[in-house]
Amino acid sequence: MVHAKHRGSMRPLQPLRDKPRAICHHRVVERRRHQAYRVMARSRKNMIGSNIQSGRKMMGLTQEQLAERLGVARQTVAKWEAGDSVPDLAHAGALAEALDVSLDALVGFDPQGTMLPMPPRGKHLFGTVTVGERGQIVIPKQARELFGIEAGDALLVFGDEEQGLAILKADEFMDRVSTLRRMIER
Repeated sequence: MVHAKHRGSMRPLQPLRDKPRAICHHRVVERRRHQAYRVMARSRKNMIGSNIQSGRKMMGLTQEQLAERLGVARQTVAKWEAGDSVPDLAHAGALAEALDVSLDALVGFDPQGTMLPMPPRGKHLFGTVTVGERGQIVIPKQARELFGIEAGDALLVFGDEEQGLAILKADEFMDRVSTLRRMIER
C-alpha cells in the first residue's frame, strides 16, 4: 500500500480503482456554457428570422421581391425567416436598409409582449415606465445613454392633446431657440 504524508503523519492512499470516476468540474461548467450558448444562438436566429419576416410583411414585400432587392435566392430569405440560417454582415446591412430599420432593431428587437412591429430607422421603443405616486418616471437606461441624459439634467416636458408628451433636454431646446432668434434677427 502507498503512503503519503498528511499533516505530518502517514496515512494510506486509496487506490484509484476503488474511487468512483470523477467528472472534472470545469468540463461540466464548460458543457453547460456551451449548451446555453447554443440555446441563445438558436433563439437569436429565430428572433432575426421573425424580425426579417415582420419587416418584409410591413413593407408589403414577398420573399421573392425582398430576395431580388438583396440579390439572393428566395430560398435564402425563406431560410433566414425560418431561423435555419442567418444573414452575413453584408446581407444584414442590406436587409436593414431594404426594410428601413436599424441593424440593431433587425438583430435585437424582441417584440415579445409588446405586440408592436420593429421601429423604423431612427425611431426607438424603449419599453414602458410606471408613473410613481408623485408623478416621477424613470427613463430607461438605453434612452438615457442614447440621448446623453444624466442625473441632474433639466428636461422640458411638452404636451400636445392629440399627439401626447415629448421630453427634451432644456439646454438643447434653449440652444435651438437662440439659433432661431439669431436667424430671425438677420
